[in-house]
Amino acid sequence: MSVSDELRQAIAAHGLWKVKFRDFMAGTLDLDANVVQQNNQCQFGKWLESQGHNLLNKIDFDEIDRLHTEFHKVAAEVIRKKKSGQNQAAEQALANGGSFTGASAQLTKRIMAVKG
Repeated sequence: MSVSDELRQAIAAHGLWKVKFRDFMAGTLDLDANVVQQNNQCQFGKWLESQGHNLLNKIDFDEIDRLHTEFHKVAAEVIRKKKSGQNQAAEQALANGGSFTGASAQLTKRIMAVKG
């Protein structure tokens, strides 16, 4: 599979996180902040560590890795807020202009730029 195809799949998988978080906020899915915070547990993170590290140039890899790590950090914060009863703060992070949405958009934008 080409790098472009791999990155296209990464964007699709990344988009599914939005659905997962909506389900989590609705109480129909449980997420573990300690697992979500790890940037190498998702499909894209596994690819990035194995093949992506070798296929992307250093600048692209470093920037995508940084943004991917930040996304997972923010995602874990949303989970922790919700689980500690800070529902409004969690919802704000998921809303347009929120930290989750911003981290997601930055990562997707960078992947798209590399994908070309």
